[in-house]
Amino acid sequence: DINAVLTSWQTLQLSAPQENNALILAQVCRIELSKSGEASPMLWIIALDQQQWYLQHQQFLFPIDQIRADQLCPPALR
Repeated sequence: DINAVLTSWQTLQLSAPQENNALILAQVCRIELSKSGEASPMLWIIALDQQQWYLQHQQFLFPIDQIRADQLCPPALR
């Protein structure tokens, strides 16, 4: 349901970012978000390092859990 995905992104609250300290991440999902008035979209990546899920933007990693990863990018869309 696209409305559920949009709501997940709109209500997302992230913890403090951490820098990517040479972690080996498996990219699970790639999302481009466009904001009104912005020339280019923002690229976000959902990635996995062993058991920890991350939401990555540029060089910053935001730890998330698998439930949140599935809400932001449902398995059916991967």
